[in-house]
Amino acid sequence: MSETTLYSSSKHLPVLDGVRGFAVFLVVVFHFYGIGFGWLGVDLFFVLSGFLITGILVDSKEKPHFFRNFYARRTLRIFPLYYFALIVFFILIALNIHQLKDPHFYTQHAAWYLLYIQNWLYAWKDWPRDGVLNHFWSLAIEEQFYLFWPLLVYFLPTRKLLTTCIILIAVSVMSRYLVWYQGADDTPVQFVATICRLDGLAIGASIALLIRHNPQWLMRSCKWIFIITIPVIISLYLLAKTIKYDSVYYMTAGFTFFDLFWGGILISCFLPEFNLSRRFFSSKWLTWLGKYSYGIYVYHWIIYQMCWPWFRVAAGNVVIADVRYIYGTLCLAATLLISIASYRFLEQPVLSLKKRFS
Repeated sequence: MSETTLYSSSKHLPVLDGVRGFAVFLVVVFHFYGIGFGWLGVDLFFVLSGFLITGILVDSKEKPHFFRNFYARRTLRIFPLYYFALIVFFILIALNIHQLKDPHFYTQHAAWYLLYIQNWLYAWKDWPRDGVLNHFWSLAIEEQFYLFWPLLVYFLPTRKLLTTCIILIAVSVMSRYLVWYQGADDTPVQFVATICRLDGLAIGASIALLIRHNPQWLMRSCKWIFIITIPVIISLYLLAKTIKYDSVYYMTAGFTFFDLFWGGILISCFLPEFNLSRRFFSSKWLTWLGKYSYGIYVYHWIIYQMCWPWFRVAAGNVVIADVRYIYGTLCLAATLLISIASYRFLEQPVLSLKKRFS
């Protein structure tokens, strides 16, 4: 079997759009409808990002302008939407078009968001009273990953890269255990600190390397990933007795097993014997969500949190538990409309420039 039989970054596979769509679906149902396990969508994003980014880097390693092209293309994909959302948010604060409890938190710490280090702000100070930009922590981790990972891919051979992935996974697990052992659980360090969450990205990166250099081993290992992770995850749930992310069982070893499970799901999308997986993630509704997933992720929680005070008053000072599904559905409709418009008028024109850095 050749190294390009299963996957190459030069090919566009709708099934991967579907995986991305499923990840954002989980996050949205978690935030809008209180579906407790939906936070696992972020872990799926990490695994998929590690896989895609590493694949792009490996496939372009021998091409000229390696670093320039990578960072230019990442900038065109990520920055316009991210900074547009931030600018609009801070304009609303400046014009006092909001009902935030503590808007000064954001103005005082604006530099953290501008520099993509807000995850460390949350690790240091805890979640802000207004959770409008809480979900940006994962974007910060990915951006920080992009700073050092291209250097390692460029200078290290495949075997050493795989060793590095294993080291990153071990460092993440040990870091989370150390935080727990030290009793530093008054802030979400284990959940948002980069050093604690590199395992998902490293697992995705490992899959990208193996799918190119040892696809037969990867195919054989897929079923064993499920054989190992599913019983472990069930056991962790029985111990934790909750599906909330902040259980000690999840925030130590659990995240890694969740990421390994998602890694198995990702591998299954390339294997004929897992036809059900391929068909599910290739479904039109998931690939459609995947197309707009970045905008959906960025906008959805901002819309939900910013609009809630006005909706609550308009509905007669209701509590969220009474109107969760109605309000969530309204926010979902608004999120989809804004994300589609954003893709059409902001993201797509900028993305057309990426061909200059091929």
